[in-house]
Amino acid sequence: MPAVAYYNVKDVRPTLKHYQGKDIAKEYAKIEEEQKKRAIEEWERVHPTAIHGAGSGLLSSMFGSVSSVSWPFDRGRSADNQPGRSRPDRPMTFIEQKRAEAQRNYQEEQKYWRDNAAEFTK
Repeated sequence: MPAVAYYNVKDVRPTLKHYQGKDIAKEYAKIEEEQKKRAIEEWERVHPTAIHGAGSGLLSSMFGSVSSVSWPFDRGRSADNQPGRSRPDRPMTFIEQKRAEAQRNYQEEQKYWRDNAAEFTK
């Protein structure tokens, strides 16, 4: 249960009691799926699909659109007052971010070991 570590749970007993007699992985997956669903619904409410002036017309489709401009520097600002911008990608949940971070770290570590194998076999 990596989530227990990621969320820095001080006392795991209530968590373990909640999952007692259940398949923890399956039950947690259900909870995570529901949380993700609610987060996406909220995100889609805040970031409507049709942004006025986002370059979705005929000319934009023929000649390219300014809507592909990167979003990160606009975080926290409403998309409605940003003509020419598309809505950002759906955000990852906290656990998804931590999983992606762990996977990147693992890949970097494996690359380090491969790149330096000769040094370790001396």
